[in-house]
Amino acid sequence: MEEHYKVKQFIIENPVSAAFLRREKGRLPYSVFKATADDVHFIKSNYKGRPPTVYFPYPSYVSSKNPNFDQSLIKSYSRRGELEYLFMSFHNSDRTHIYNAVVNTMKNGGFEMIEKGEDWNLIWTGYCQIEDIMSMNKYQKVNHFPNSVNLGRKDLLWKNVLRMRLKYPEYYNICPFSWILPEQQFEFENIKNLKFCCKKYFILKPTNSS
Repeated sequence: MEEHYKVKQFIIENPVSAAFLRREKGRLPYSVFKATADDVHFIKSNYKGRPPTVYFPYPSYVSSKNPNFDQSLIKSYSRRGELEYLFMSFHNSDRTHIYNAVVNTMKNGGFEMIEKGEDWNLIWTGYCQIEDIMSMNKYQKVNHFPNSVNLGRKDLLWKNVLRMRLKYPEYYNICPFSWILPEQQFEFENIKNLKFCCKKYFILKPTNSS
């Protein structure tokens, strides 16, 4: 019961709201918004009649090498003069946290981060609905499929996986067993206290955030 109280208290004391996320962005230095690369790269589509897509090369500080494929498919454009005006940008919405991996990848790809407005090529957001994408143009992308709450929320995802695992156990043993807290706190505590679990690690994550 004490653990149950601690979990509940943590959720109460650490709400994730739009106001909280705006304050988080308000503390960012100006340098975060500027691109770190002078070039933007595009890769030719494998499908006839389809436009190219943005290509993100690995930055120099990453030990991994870029995939081994025909480099002639990639065309690079300088953001400083080769094209009259090439402005590629992304926006981090108030529905999600700012993740270093996302920001650094976009900046290394020649994208600038904008704080507000609609002039973005990519919006990094939380759960989105059909209405959120209706006003987007063909050059704008979003990081979620709309109405994908049954996949995006960890509690609903586990309920769906568990339902299929009970029906098709040989095909759906695809992730560790999970518990939804605080509803299943008692069951979780009983399992955790078993002898074979005493040296195992358990990961606690919020249902709708990373």
